[in-house]
Amino acid sequence: MNGILFGVILAISNFASAQDKVGPTSFAVFVSEKEESTLVMNCSNSVEKAGYLACSFNQKSVTRKSKAVEEAAKSLEGFKAESDKKKVVEELKKECNKDQELKTQNEGQSKYLAEVAKIFRQSCECMKKDSFACVQNHFLDTAKLDSKKCGIMVNEFKMSFKKISKDKYITDSEPFGACNVINMVVLERDSKTKKWKFTQTRLATDSTPLCKNLEVNKPNVYIESYFVDFPGCDFISLGV
Repeated sequence: MNGILFGVILAISNFASAQDKVGPTSFAVFVSEKEESTLVMNCSNSVEKAGYLACSFNQKSVTRKSKAVEEAAKSLEGFKAESDKKKVVEELKKECNKDQELKTQNEGQSKYLAEVAKIFRQSCECMKKDSFACVQNHFLDTAKLDSKKCGIMVNEFKMSFKKISKDKYITDSEPFGACNVINMVVLERDSKTKKWKFTQTRLATDSTPLCKNLEVNKPNVYIESYFVDFPGCDFISLGV
């Protein structure tokens, strides 16, 4: 599988013909330009502030263990002494002897768990040779599998936007949080493509040790889109 295709099908009649009339008060989906992340936005006119939009967001972000193989290889480099190698060989042999359930895991379970079980069975068969190479293969094969697993993190939040024009809305920028972060979010529709763009920029933050690593003036842009491909996600985990 080259990737997982995330699609959102809108149950809105005559959506295509009405596209020019759809504004930020309507349901919209945005895809980040630089992160593996999507935003689902739903807005309505604010009942508390005239000229404002009250919007709710559902953000889904993909997390990966992209350096899993590199980290596993580095960890294995730490086993230099023969006594250390022998110890980890014995530990894996003990796991093979006691974990019968994992060794017999079948295709009736999730694809990911079936692959984990397959690697474990191969490792346990290899351990009959009593070799550290079997341990190396076990950790590297498991790391390769984990590098193909994507976690889906969900974040829900709300924002209000002030109308600047029919095609542009901005948030009120006020400090928040322990770092007194000031964010600016702009909703703006492209005059040519008619697609909306969600741009979030961190304008300022405290310079304290806790906050000094927060980047400023680097916009995170989401473009209105209804399909996105996240290549390499052979397995999906609803979490980290």
